[in-house]
Amino acid sequence: MYRFIKSVSKSLALAGCALAASFLPAGASMDIKEITTPSGLTVWFLPDQSAPLISVSFAFKGGSIYDPEGKEGLAFLLEGLLTEGAGELDSQAYSAAINDIGMRLSFASGRDYFTGRFTTLTDFQDQAATLLNATLTQPRFDQDAIERNVSQVKTRLQIDAKDPQWIAIRQMRELLYAEHPYARRQRGTDQSLDAITKDDLMGFVRNRFAKDTLVIGASGDISEAELGPYIDRLFAGIAETASIQSFEMASLNNAGKLEVRDWPTPQTFIMASQEGLPRDHPDYLIAYVVNHILGGSTLTTRLNKELREKRGWTYGASSFFSLGDLAPLIQIAFSTQNEQAGEAWALTKQIWGDIAQNGISDEELQKAKDYIIGNYALQRTSIRQTARYLQGLQIADLGRDYPNVRSELISAITTDDIQRVAQKWFNPETLRVVAVGQPQGIEATLEAAKAAE
Repeated sequence: MYRFIKSVSKSLALAGCALAASFLPAGASMDIKEITTPSGLTVWFLPDQSAPLISVSFAFKGGSIYDPEGKEGLAFLLEGLLTEGAGELDSQAYSAAINDIGMRLSFASGRDYFTGRFTTLTDFQDQAATLLNATLTQPRFDQDAIERNVSQVKTRLQIDAKDPQWIAIRQMRELLYAEHPYARRQRGTDQSLDAITKDDLMGFVRNRFAKDTLVIGASGDISEAELGPYIDRLFAGIAETASIQSFEMASLNNAGKLEVRDWPTPQTFIMASQEGLPRDHPDYLIAYVVNHILGGSTLTTRLNKELREKRGWTYGASSFFSLGDLAPLIQIAFSTQNEQAGEAWALTKQIWGDIAQNGISDEELQKAKDYIIGNYALQRTSIRQTARYLQGLQIADLGRDYPNVRSELISAITTDDIQRVAQKWFNPETLRVVAVGQPQGIEATLEAAKAAE
């Protein structure tokens, strides 16, 4: 009982510190430090003494597209298995060790990168370093843990197979990418998951956890002099060079095509995709503003005003960027009643092309700028968020001064810039569309792919 109370108290202390750190002044200039560790690793670091915390966010090149054929889902399975024991600690002992120091540790697999994040109280930074290093270099992958996690992923696949949104995502990838690795099933299939062995998992750790693809962001209550050796402790023993194949950029297929996947539900989920901009493209920020006006992260966008407020056809429509390294996209998604699906999609295409044809007003542009600039600080309102943000800046190759010049760059955007970029990048005729449901008024131009199972 004492151990439980002690563990809970440390977790609450960590949560309290994280909350305290979330009230850092917004809009302050960021003096990001670039530190080279004694072993030669590069870390982007933002000191923060507002709470006794250290947070590190890291990424390895080696997401799901690098899973071997026939063993899709390997990276996704590893997310959960990495915290199921390491070194001499089995799953139960490992969990107890994490809880005893109130450490927050998580992993995630994307298509391109496999990422990890941890946050610890400074009083327990040594224990946290030991646990993370063991996790990365001595994972156990006990058979009972493998079987338990495989079962959990299979259950999730069963749920996904009945979800119109997930079916649309699966269909869209097949529609866009054909034989490219981006079309692979990130969570695998029952068959591919059953084929994964402990040797495959260990091979992932040996081949993909490597210093030459490692990207690190850190923030918290630690000095620059201390951080370098600390980072080296975290990653000591991983490979110097990753052993992964390279892939070509994806060429998107089926421009202007529409698939309808019949599904017994009263609503149709519609998803559309077109070519997007890489994050380092000169027009990216202008396109970002265009997207915000069309269907970004608020209910006052053009799509929401027309589809949601005026007609009540949807609870919310959104457009967003998907920044895959090998195929950046601009995408749209919303649900609507089957009876009005055709009208809703026709109106969406009209809205999508309107800025290119007619432009926007100065007032509309200023409102968009004000929101985007004001909301930016929310991406780094805690030490944990800041570490992840610093990692993301490096992956996008934006430069350490980017946070300090971004507002100025956005402020300089004109209505002419908006129309020029809309004409170049926002073309409704190139949208690839997947509709899952029983939509009326929508005619398929391409036969639907097989069910996502």
